[in-house]
Amino acid sequence: MPSFDGLAALKIAREKCPHVPFIFVSGALGEEMAIDLLKKGATDYVLKNRLSRLEPAVSRALHEVEERRELERAEHALTESEVRYRTIFENTGTATVIVDEDATIVLANR
Repeated sequence: MPSFDGLAALKIAREKCPHVPFIFVSGALGEEMAIDLLKKGATDYVLKNRLSRLEPAVSRALHEVEERRELERAEHALTESEVRYRTIFENTGTATVIVDEDATIVLANR
């Protein structure tokens, strides 16, 4: 398909499934083009004459996806915990004050 190239595929992939790794496999890819592709969202690139790099590139990309998911889960859990804490702190029937070492009031409920 002469009018469809890797850059077009990358654009579609980023729009449709932005969390899925995208690895270019190319016969010839200059350094500037490779950097440009990485800036545009490619995960990695492998030259066709070095296909032995493909398996490690895929493994690394999948590992990075899992790390990103773990971070997102942790951030979500932290946000939920903060909401629970705020709700309890603000709605307890008792006046509650948090004071730091120099007796400055850091937080107080209503």
